[in-house]
Amino acid sequence: MTTLGNIYLINKGTHMDKAKIQSRRWITLLVMGVAVMITGLQNTMTNVGLPSLQAEFGADAATSQWFLNSYILTFAGLLLLMGALGDKYGRKLFLNLGLLVFAAGSLWAVAATTSNEFLATQMLMGVGAAMLTPQTLSILVNVFKKKERALAIAIWTGLAAMGAGLGPLVGGILLENYSVSSLFYVNIPLIVFVLVVGWFVVPESKKAKAPKVDIIGTLLSMIAVVALVVGFIWVPEHGWTGLYTIGAFAVAIVTGLMFVKYETMIKNPILDMKYFKDRKFVDGVIGIGVLFFNLMGLLFLVTQFLQIVQQKSAMDAGLLLLPMAVTIAFASVVGQKLAERFGGTKMIIYGVSVAAAGMLLVSLWQVASPDWVVAVTLSVVGLGVGVAMAPATNSIMQAFNEDNAGMGSAINTLVRQVFGAIGIAVLGSALNSRYADILEPYVVGAPEEIGRQITGSIQGAYQLAGDFVAQGQQAIANSVISTVNSAFLTGLASAMAIAVIVTLLVAVNISRHTPKN
Repeated sequence: MTTLGNIYLINKGTHMDKAKIQSRRWITLLVMGVAVMITGLQNTMTNVGLPSLQAEFGADAATSQWFLNSYILTFAGLLLLMGALGDKYGRKLFLNLGLLVFAAGSLWAVAATTSNEFLATQMLMGVGAAMLTPQTLSILVNVFKKKERALAIAIWTGLAAMGAGLGPLVGGILLENYSVSSLFYVNIPLIVFVLVVGWFVVPESKKAKAPKVDIIGTLLSMIAVVALVVGFIWVPEHGWTGLYTIGAFAVAIVTGLMFVKYETMIKNPILDMKYFKDRKFVDGVIGIGVLFFNLMGLLFLVTQFLQIVQQKSAMDAGLLLLPMAVTIAFASVVGQKLAERFGGTKMIIYGVSVAAAGMLLVSLWQVASPDWVVAVTLSVVGLGVGVAMAPATNSIMQAFNEDNAGMGSAINTLVRQVFGAIGIAVLGSALNSRYADILEPYVVGAPEEIGRQITGSIQGAYQLAGDFVAQGQQAIANSVISTVNSAFLTGLASAMAIAVIVTLLVAVNISRHTPKN
């Protein structure tokens, strides 16, 4: 039993002998893979369901965006703390507590009747996600011996990516056949599976002599992470030079510097700065960061292209994203096998370069691009992401021993969350800015409200075109749609150009530290 309670269901397996642990290690991997898939699946399902959630609660566009952002912020802000607590008090304990909290949040989301109540449910689910996610990887580090550990992490990486990739498809199928509540009911059987099977096969593990939790460092890290992510979330609404955006970034910078300074001054920091002297660890962080910058930004933009420009249903859009998710999962295992032969750092470089080539192909899409072109292009991106992701994750985790595996896992997940939010903000802002610039001359002389609706977003422009059709002005509607589609594709190409440049700069930077042989 651990020091936090006497719940047998949560703690069974603490004294499991080594032979049983080893005989059940692959089942443990499956259970941990399903657990981490739950959090990624929920994130992208909620994104697909935002229009339905907005209608369900009568929320405006700004409020509905916080339905997703509240989950991300809570998730990211608590990761370091939950990784440390899992190492200290028991990883299985915090995994299962996190699953129970996530389940409670899901059931509350089904019963919610107001926007504010639903926001609270998403924050609770974010707490659950932060509790369980770091434990999934740290448990594998403690279960698998070194010779198999890299492969286990590669499979975990693929399953984690597949969860996020399956979200649009699963969400689309559920929304086309059931109510919006189904987006949260679907979590329950998955959680029950992990709890029940994990009860028998997952062993408890924790640090033998864990120091007291670094409270001040934890608070500083939470404020810095939340402020940074909020700053990027506010970019589309307030712009890069808006007072709110600058204020959030200023808070993030100040508290971030205070965090680094404080962590170097104390004996038992929540995040030891010595890890950043390990070049392999740093390359892993940079690699994971640029992969999720591109992946989440791309998912955000491609979903708009498929559902608005090509007028596909959520389910059909999800089907076109499926090949990328499957390719990432498969390539993660292949990438780790190649890393064992050619070196992890080289595979990070090759992988991000292939992903950049895929995004370059995305910039060539047209309104009438056939489905096979979209699927193949996204699969190229998935191939690059998968090849690089497992070696990058292993590069992060190699810096941590079994006792501190929870902290390594928390850092890995935190980098994914933060850089994913940055990717959505930067690439989304690049597209929207180019889109608006192109359309400004087109709306000269038009009523201000119509001009603002056309240049504000492609969603608004399509709504306006629908109004023209209802008024019998089909020719004007066709003109609006043709013009905004062209502007959107130019903006998409601009966003992809930024992604490619950032990715290649990262590849060049990492290659400078890679041994030639």
